[in-house]
Amino acid sequence: QLSLDVQAELGEEDWLIFDGGNTHFWSEIAVNMAGWNGQKLGGIMHPGNYSLLGVGVSFGISAKATHPDKSVVVISGDGAFLSGGLSIEAAFQENLPIVVVIDNNGGLDCISQQQERLFSNGQHFATDFRDIPFHSMFEGLGGHGELVERREQLAPALRRAMASGKTACVNVKCRGVISPIVAATSDKRKSVDRIMAVVSSHTLNGVDGTHAGGIAVSLRNLNTGETLFDTAMDDGGRLVQDIAEDLIDPAAKYELVFGTGAYWQARDITRSGAQIMDEVVVRFAMPNAAARYHIPVILSPNSYSIWWSGE
Repeated sequence: QLSLDVQAELGEEDWLIFDGGNTHFWSEIAVNMAGWNGQKLGGIMHPGNYSLLGVGVSFGISAKATHPDKSVVVISGDGAFLSGGLSIEAAFQENLPIVVVIDNNGGLDCISQQQERLFSNGQHFATDFRDIPFHSMFEGLGGHGELVERREQLAPALRRAMASGKTACVNVKCRGVISPIVAATSDKRKSVDRIMAVVSSHTLNGVDGTHAGGIAVSLRNLNTGETLFDTAMDDGGRLVQDIAEDLIDPAAKYELVFGTGAYWQARDITRSGAQIMDEVVVRFAMPNAAARYHIPVILSPNSYSIWWSGE
């Protein structure tokens, strides 16, 4: 929601940058949602597949240096800013004013959420921050700073920051929410001691960013025609299916089918054309009969994105 609200204040030629961690993962989803609804931007920069922390401010300064007449807004988690944010001094020194929106949830959420899911006591360790006044830090350096504690305060604060002509910080107090990427990563690690194959997935509605639950899903061995499971995604859009090792043929091809047509037909959304896609079909191999095969899917009515992760 933070990323969507920030994008709503940007013009078609402005630049959006996001730093690493959960802020990156949620912002990637938000960019796709905004794009689906017609949002256009001058450019986007992000930290790539490894979601490195601490690169956002440097990326923002680079974007401003090459596009000095455009607004540049960086969305950075508090942990990411603490990892590389002091390079903001270059923005002041070189007179390259950018706006940094701090997704401030008081800690290294991307790490603490995995700790809570993986540690036997269900707790996190050494990942909490004190209440850091990032906005005051920018004011002390000669810039503009604002603290936002309610959603309705964000848009006017961001407009004032962009209009100030100064390097600015909008320090937004947020609630940390686990992203699909972090959930999938920790799910994989929890299954290290398994003795059978696991096929798992997470379906996400790419139109509104919600979990796409209740979608019919089945797995079939294409070589033998045998159906290994025929079920549905749970209410949170998640699937975890154990498959006995003796049912896995490393030489076979498998077909994972998501019945997405019925899901979209049951939703009242504006479409740019007819609903033509009825299923998402993923064909793959399982060469290791004791591995995990995790295949998340981001869905739209007539398109989808998938990726694979496994061990």
